[in-house]
Formats: sequence, C-alpha cells, structure tokens
Amino acid sequence: MSGYQHILVTIDLSPNYQKVLDKAVARAKANQAKLSIVHVNLKMQSLYNQMYEVFTHELEDKPLLAAKRELEQMLASVDYPLEKQILISGDLVEQICEAVRLCDADLLICGHEHHLFRQNSSVAHQLIENINCDLLVIPLEK
Repeated sequence: MSGYQHILVTIDLSPNYQKVLDKAVARAKANQAKLSIVHVNLKMQSLYNQMYEVFTHELEDKPLLAAKRELEQMLASVDYPLEKQILISGDLVEQICEAVRLCDADLLICGHEHHLFRQNSSVAHQLIENINCDLLVIPLEK
C-alpha cells in the first residue's frame, strides 16, 4: 500500500481550524487519497447524540440546517473533492470512531486546541485507545 487511501479530518467552525483543513487537503493531495470531513458541533451536543451525513439527505431540523449552512461556508474554499461530510454531536469518541468506520479511513486528522481535546481531558486518550487508524494531531495557536 502506498500512502493513505482515505483521510478523515475533524473540524469545528473556529477560525484557526483552517490550518487543520489545509494540512488535511495537502496530505490528501500528496497521497491521492479520498478526503472526508467530520464537523464536531458542540453547540448541538445537548440536543443530539448521533452522526449525520449532512449532504447525502435532506435535513429538516433547524439546528441541523444552521450547522449545515455554516459547514458549507467553511468548505466552499476547499480545493479538493470531498468524499463525505459528516456532522456529529454527543459522545465525541464514539461518534468519531463510528465516522472512521463509516469512511473506512486510515488516517484521522484533528487539531490540538479543538474542543474535542479541551472538553474533557480524557477524550484525547480515549480516542487514541479506541481509534482504528493512524492519528495526526495538528497543534493550533491559542
């Protein structure tokens, strides 16, 4: 096998997440890999505990539609085809692991100042222990 086949990147909507997205696109281009996006939406965490492929079916729920629009704006400048775009909330480790399985990803890219790692100090450890692919963590400025 030469390089990664399917890269999954977790993003939120913070401005410094462009760095994570840019690195994921660069890695996907270098490997000629599929690229999928997981949008971690902590605002919806108390409302939902599941994963949505936001662009593969119609969403009728207002919070989900708002999150979809925000994500579309962020991804409008991505200069690489996106395989899947997934919105998750709820148990982050469980949902990210499920997204990795859904995409059959062999590399997960996350940001280090991401809410994913700040929300609970054990989330990063749980992710490392439970993820079934390589993990690349991009340090972000505070």
